[in-house]
Amino acid sequence: VTPFQLFIDNFCYLLQTEKLNILVDPAEKVGVVDYFKKNGLEGKFPITHIFLTHKHADHARDAQLVKEHFTSLNAGLGYTKEIEIFAGEPENLPITTHPIREDTNIDLGDARLTALLTPCHTKGHVLYYLEAKAPSVDLANNTYDRIIFTGDTIFVGGCGRFFEGSADDMYEVFQKLKKLPKETFLFCGHEYTVDNLVWAEQIELENEEIKKKLAWAKSKREAGQFTIPSTLGEEWITNVFLRCEEPSLGALFGSDDPKKTLALIREYKNAKKTLKKD
Repeated sequence: VTPFQLFIDNFCYLLQTEKLNILVDPAEKVGVVDYFKKNGLEGKFPITHIFLTHKHADHARDAQLVKEHFTSLNAGLGYTKEIEIFAGEPENLPITTHPIREDTNIDLGDARLTALLTPCHTKGHVLYYLEAKAPSVDLANNTYDRIIFTGDTIFVGGCGRFFEGSADDMYEVFQKLKKLPKETFLFCGHEYTVDNLVWAEQIELENEEIKKKLAWAKSKREAGQFTIPSTLGEEWITNVFLRCEEPSLGALFGSDDPKKTLALIREYKNAKKTLKKD
């Protein structure tokens, strides 16, 4: 997986296997084309799919224009199949060719795709989990056998706002994530890691793993590097939202109900409130 930034802090991804070349959330045509040209990638291989995590403009705006651009380049490579656009059906994006109506398993040739419908940030938000069929299949320019694109549902150290859902909905998303291997590499929609962990450190004051991850994230950003990927295993330890079932965290909010705890964590984050006493 090759990440590159669009707009200010959005991530777009180029996922390549032996048979697939997939763009995830290519929302800004100018930025996508510029990245391909600067890196000598334009016209080198056909784009086969576009995955859209959700309908917000900073993730989906120029997807049709990007499709048209690469359709023309694909023709020059002798690739005549239509570029398929995956998106959640509830998003009602007219450019969608493969609507995701429910959790769906799809065979993509040398990788298995599980598209998870995760309504909360938006009603049709989708997480894309891919698993290599064989260790020789390179899912991320490294030997990553399992990856997940989480859009604006899960960030490194955080989660998206509940614009079209509730804490109960996001809690159900977490239950789906529990079923995935902790070794899964997580690629999210924005570079929010340092801000998320600065806040989280002031919620779980005794969580040393958050402090370590924050120090690591700051060093990466100071070096001009991205803080992705994380892993699901790391997030279960350092992401306060995912940790809503932890009794110690619930106690901080006076709650023994994980869904109530999650709602309170979201309220605090929205208001930029912390538990740190001055």
